[in-house]
Amino acid sequence: MTTTIFKNLLGVLLIILVMITVKNYTAAADNTLAERLRGKLLLQVEDRGQIWYVDENKKRRQLTADNAYGAFEELALGISDADLEAIPTAENFLAETQDSDGDGYSDKTEAQFGYNLFGAGKAVFDNNLAKRLSGRLLLQVNDKGRIWYVNPDNLKKYEVRRTNIMSLFRALALGITNDDLNKIEKYNVSASTSQPTTPDNPPTSQPIDSGGADIVSYAASAIINGSITQAQSYFTPEMQTAIAYTINFLNSEGRYNLGNIMSGAQLTSSNSSEKIYSTTVSHAGYTKTLNFRVQKQPDGSWLLANL
Repeated sequence: MTTTIFKNLLGVLLIILVMITVKNYTAAADNTLAERLRGKLLLQVEDRGQIWYVDENKKRRQLTADNAYGAFEELALGISDADLEAIPTAENFLAETQDSDGDGYSDKTEAQFGYNLFGAGKAVFDNNLAKRLSGRLLLQVNDKGRIWYVNPDNLKKYEVRRTNIMSLFRALALGITNDDLNKIEKYNVSASTSQPTTPDNPPTSQPIDSGGADIVSYAASAIINGSITQAQSYFTPEMQTAIAYTINFLNSEGRYNLGNIMSGAQLTSSNSSEKIYSTTVSHAGYTKTLNFRVQKQPDGSWLLANL
């Protein structure tokens, strides 16, 4: 039984590795562009001036007035006042009357003359820190979660507020053609807007007789998130070791590909004790049909019995 499980598993891993290898080979030049533009705001000059942000994973995220602030909150890296003050501040786009340290001088005035916005005296800047955080979004953990963006062009931080967010983006964005923009992989919005299944956000209860589709979906999300314990809970006990091996073996891209394959499986056969969800994977001339068996357990729950 164990040998059969691992033979099937190796077949699945081979598919994932072929997909990653071919994708990496064909996208090498595009990765160079994405790497160069990582952390940049981009203005799509050939399509209504849409705004994009290239995140740390070198994926482009479209930013609108409705989603931009939430996206930046999601992406922001927590930072202390002391480290934040070590990055020079761009005075434009600061609130006119904001006085963060209550010393009677506005942040705008203190930024203009190189003073500390969050304490007494002159600011002491750290150019190495500014370079390291270039293009990053920063969450000011000591001051009501204010958000800042370190502009790669001048290594200065800009405060991002709901009231200035789109005008700030347009002022800092680099123009880009559609052809170049399309060379940068687009961020999968559906993966972020859906509620992922993680140890911190498990489903309230496992579906008892949902047809098994929910189990496949939950397992796919847990694999994408790299959550071994959560993923194992959707498989039979015989599969526990194989699931841990799979998640540890695959990198984030491999887990994402595997999760997407599982999510695309459709019900092809069913009886009172087992349901089969199937999908066909075709990539670089290699085609294979994968069948995921969801079996009813003695307690009435459904668990995946293979991968």
